[in-house]
Amino acid sequence: MTVSQAAQKDTHTQTQDALLHAIETGAFPARVMASAEALLTRLQTTTRVTLLGHPGTGKSAIVNLLAGENLIPDGIRLCSVQLIWGAREKVTVTLRDGSTLTSDGAPNWTHLAEQSPVFIKLEAPLAALKKI
Repeated sequence: MTVSQAAQKDTHTQTQDALLHAIETGAFPARVMASAEALLTRLQTTTRVTLLGHPGTGKSAIVNLLAGENLIPDGIRLCSVQLIWGAREKVTVTLRDGSTLTSDGAPNWTHLAEQSPVFIKLEAPLAALKKI
């Protein structure tokens, strides 16, 4: 995690904590309490993002930008990839026959692409993936 990512995570967490404390202690006037609670709910809710497009149109670059890290390399043709937060890096690959392969650690994208998977699920401990 870069210093910028750590600072962003810390600011986001501090904001949620301060808002929760203000709600719990009644620091807001009654007329704004519902708005404060709605804002807290929104900050705590993950956002689902789906990217579609032809090969070579920059989907991987957008994923890497959102994740704050180079998760998916450019130039490798992949099937659908689902990125989710996980306590450790883990890759689950679904093959054409319906079987799955699971491995711990960072994926070897070239090796994965050679297996002609139909679906790849990547779990990674990135703060951005807790939100998106």
